Amino acid sequence: MFRVPFLIAVALVVAFGGGIWSTLKALDATTGFGAIKLGPWEAFPRAQTAEADPYAKSHRANAGKLLYASAEGLTFTASTDDRGQRLNSACRYTVSGQTPAARLWTLYASGDDGQPPAADSACRGR
Repeated sequence: MFRVPFLIAVALVVAFGGGIWSTLKALDATTGFGAIKLGPWEAFPRAQTAEADPYAKSHRANAGKLLYASAEGLTFTASTDDRGQRLNSACRYTVSGQTPAARLWTLYASGDDGQPPAADSACRGR
């Protein structure tokens, strides 16, 4: 008697739960398409514009962050060093190359949550 309504309820929970879970994972996985990569550094120049793809727009709305307009700046991020190892706040790194052509630029380290990272462990020869 309750078998059919129970199976329908289970199917709905799986469908809606799986859909919501996969959407949240997709939003956390990428900022969008059209990335510029310079070594380990990555930027998404169209993520802040009207031509942004739907994933970039959804990511921006989900994050709740105010992003730079295309004429104001571009955010480059890196989570690994040039050897592919995860960045560690206990290590020292050298950033080299040309200074960006801009009036003002800044560089800071943060974790995935935007807060300063804690030292993982001693730097292992990096």
